Amino acid sequence: MAFATRCADKPATTYLGHYLDRMAFATTVMHGTALTASSQQLRSADGILLEPSSLSEAQSRDDWTKWKEAMIVEVTGMQKMDIFELVDLLADGKLIGVRWVYKLKLNAQRRATRYKARLVAQGYTQQPGLDYDQTFSPVVRLQTIRILLALTHRYRLHVAQLDVSTAFLNGKIDKVVHVQIPPMFKSHENSGKCYRLKKALYGLKQAGRLWHTALDEQLRAFSFKRCCAEPCVYIRGVKDTMVILAIYVDDLLVIGAMPSCVKSVQQQLSSVFSITDQGNVSHIIGMNVEYDREAHTLSIDQGGYIEGTLEKFGMDGAWTVRPPAVEGINTMGPWLSGTASAEETRYYASLVGSLLWIAQGTHPDIAFAVGRCTRFVANPSDEHLHTAKRILRYLKGTIDVRLNAKRTSNGQTLTGWADSDWAGSRDSQRSTSGYVFVVNGLICSWSSRLQPTVGNSSVEAEYIALAAAAREMLWTSMFLGELDQSLPKTPAIHVTEATTMLHSYDRDLVLDPTIPKLYSDSSGVRTIANDPQHFTRTKHIDIAHFFLRDEVVDGRLTIALIQSSENLADILTKPLTAPMLVHL
Repeated sequence: MAFATRCADKPATTYLGHYLDRMAFATTVMHGTALTASSQQLRSADGILLEPSSLSEAQSRDDWTKWKEAMIVEVTGMQKMDIFELVDLLADGKLIGVRWVYKLKLNAQRRATRYKARLVAQGYTQQPGLDYDQTFSPVVRLQTIRILLALTHRYRLHVAQLDVSTAFLNGKIDKVVHVQIPPMFKSHENSGKCYRLKKALYGLKQAGRLWHTALDEQLRAFSFKRCCAEPCVYIRGVKDTMVILAIYVDDLLVIGAMPSCVKSVQQQLSSVFSITDQGNVSHIIGMNVEYDREAHTLSIDQGGYIEGTLEKFGMDGAWTVRPPAVEGINTMGPWLSGTASAEETRYYASLVGSLLWIAQGTHPDIAFAVGRCTRFVANPSDEHLHTAKRILRYLKGTIDVRLNAKRTSNGQTLTGWADSDWAGSRDSQRSTSGYVFVVNGLICSWSSRLQPTVGNSSVEAEYIALAAAAREMLWTSMFLGELDQSLPKTPAIHVTEATTMLHSYDRDLVLDPTIPKLYSDSSGVRTIANDPQHFTRTKHIDIAHFFLRDEVVDGRLTIALIQSSENLADILTKPLTAPMLVHL
């Protein structure tokens, strides 16, 4: 076996864990399910087989008629949208191929809601400069979604979720592109013909960018203004007519002070695009959202995604553990005595990728452990696999844990914590930075990241961590600042020392003179940031981190000292015990 067990120096329980993980992996590979579990094994919660991987597989299934109907709906919709025109084949016969991609849409409970077929261009055959130029297209950050939900909860705003059907097909093509006639739609009448695209098609390199450009132009025509801090968030109106719109590809989140304003935006968008109203937000970007405006409650989780991941990797029946990582994770290094196979590497990368999405979505408690696992995707060993699967077992035992928004009686609040270990990564001797930010009682932003350089002291490592946290805090402040004149009024003024903005009954939301506050448990860092002394000991620190001192001197943020036991960012820099995880 390529993942040979190298556990002679480890306890018997650890050895058994490695052995069982390796056996499970070998069984998975043997059955051809290394990267993703076979669609013949995975089903929705109501027992429907998940999507086929090809047209021939779809034709062989009992639900073929439903997939066929979905394909007809797709092509019919494309014809109505005037996506392509039938033309003669080019003299050189050069065409971009197409294929069918199938998706069984599931709700938050993983029950099937719709069969969907999508015609996709084989964009990997496109030539840069000839078939496409620019391709970048932004999407809203997960932090931004959580911040907007925190504002929604704080001010009891109305929120709706919209889906743009066949979104990419709305982009105007910017190059001359010819594609094949899709499988199952070729006939004697169109023999010797092909399609010339008039609009973008899924799979094209530039499709996402063309869709974003088309949507941006339309929103500007509807008097929306794009945020400078977040290019996928748009604002229109002020006070009671305020509407905020966030975009993640074809998912739109519309937030407004009045339901009539939200409805108006939906009607405007429906006049231009094919819009599906999904009602009050409940499931966005893989996150389950429970928002009750009347009860004033908000929670976010990824329970459905975690269940799917457990099933995907054959661990839905696995035992649970706590915490997600043990102290030995810091001694874990690269595998130098062997090489993982391509199948093993793909399996491990897929597992870590799923864990990374969960860590970024709703589980800061696994961010440190997942960050360690991501460093070994190029050549994973059995030890790395065992560590990653331990995280998944932990998630199975904490699947009901959610991010809950706490009610705040004070005004708009932004509070941050920053921390660092020192040379915790034994293989590189580099330190890990961590930060966490809470907006209006909801954890909205966090990070656990290996520092780019080796710190010569614990103070230097803490300083680098604090500088990274300060950058995130300043971005968050800038984003909230762009929204401040657009938030509705509340009947009282609330000011706390961590407040970044306040709101009054008889005037618009204004910036609070109180400076945003970052908490740190390092007195040395606080001294350096507030007073430029100890030059000999700090002169070597990268100049990129010294902007922190300017921010403090200019009064844009302050650094407050707290006890290590009260530093929420501590969880992002080292493996912690179960009680400390529960505290977060």
